[in-house]
Amino acid sequence: MDTFDLTNVEEKIESIFLGITYNKPEETLVTPSLALLEDMKTQLNNLFQESGIVCTNVIYTNNTDKPFFGVMVNPGISAAESMIIIASDEEVKLKTYQVELDSKLFNLGLDASELTSTLIFEISSMMCDNGAIENTRAIIDLNSLKDDDVIYLRDSANYAQLVIYALKDTLYKVSSIMFKTDPDQIISNQYIQVLDLQEEILSAQQKVSSSVFGSEDTLRDPKASIMNWMLMMYKDMKHNTRLVKDTLKDAKCFTGSRLIKSEIDKTLEAVDNINNQIVIENCSLNEHFDKAHMSALNELSLFQSLKRSGLRSIEDDLYEFTIRMKNCETEDDAMYILRGINTRLNILEDYLLQNADSINDSEKKHWQQVANGYRNLRQELAKKKIGNKKQYGIWFDYDKLDQLD
Repeated sequence: MDTFDLTNVEEKIESIFLGITYNKPEETLVTPSLALLEDMKTQLNNLFQESGIVCTNVIYTNNTDKPFFGVMVNPGISAAESMIIIASDEEVKLKTYQVELDSKLFNLGLDASELTSTLIFEISSMMCDNGAIENTRAIIDLNSLKDDDVIYLRDSANYAQLVIYALKDTLYKVSSIMFKTDPDQIISNQYIQVLDLQEEILSAQQKVSSSVFGSEDTLRDPKASIMNWMLMMYKDMKHNTRLVKDTLKDAKCFTGSRLIKSEIDKTLEAVDNINNQIVIENCSLNEHFDKAHMSALNELSLFQSLKRSGLRSIEDDLYEFTIRMKNCETEDDAMYILRGINTRLNILEDYLLQNADSINDSEKKHWQQVANGYRNLRQELAKKKIGNKKQYGIWFDYDKLDQLD
């Protein structure tokens, strides 16, 4: 679709917003019809057709007494995709999403063009730019580095819905205009540039940030608290289940978003179901993925290599990452290396944990030394002076570990 066609679609979306707001009496709330929302979905699918993403639903929520959430984009993430995001460096392309419009968005004085630019920005920032996933991975990797920790792969697979809930929250935090203060980060969006909406999006951002909703600290200081909480809780659900459920119920009471409430309900149900069904089995990691209906993970290069060559492939990679670390000069390079170290260390620790009683002392000592080699390399990487840092400034800044903007 060329620029002319995209502009035509953008104008149709703007017209829909005009239809939603035009007849609004001052004393009543906006109440868009189902026909307008369905038309909005159609036009969004036209706009993002070449990006290969599909909107499955557009909803409007009358949010009267809960915090402002603006435009909520809820991506479709499968259990296998959640594991690919947290346990590998493979590129992930999100394909489907839902959109929820907050009634408070229509009370900030945004005109139809500003509403349109905001909607387009929120969707494209999360769904069309791989930076949202990479920034989310960076938070996970830096968390593992800070705590000298690993991802428990089997527990992550078992509690995939809890992982999905945390991923969605973090993707929202790293992509939404609600948490961006640098104009360059906003106007660099590809769809904003192609549609020449730079002025409109900056005006919209200013109105949101200066409003009674956008000026709240919680909106200006994005926190990856849900992700950090999940990374603590999932490792010992036997003892943490009640706390997890209580926290999720509190979160549901706090939010005005119906999409978030639905996600929380799915997570609560999944936690109950899994606790009733889980049977601990002594099997290989590849077999565990198959039994957890995540066989797609075994098709990834890292886990294919593990299936073919076992841990020897992980040991061989240690030398390669040592050389990469010594030649590392940019933050992009450093984050790529950190992800590679973490993914391999996760596999090693899984093997040592699962086979603690079945391997001899010599083999256990050998693989513990390889794991320690990766841990030491991770610490050396943390101490390395890195140039060309990105504007979000997350490189080993532990005080701002959960603040990307």
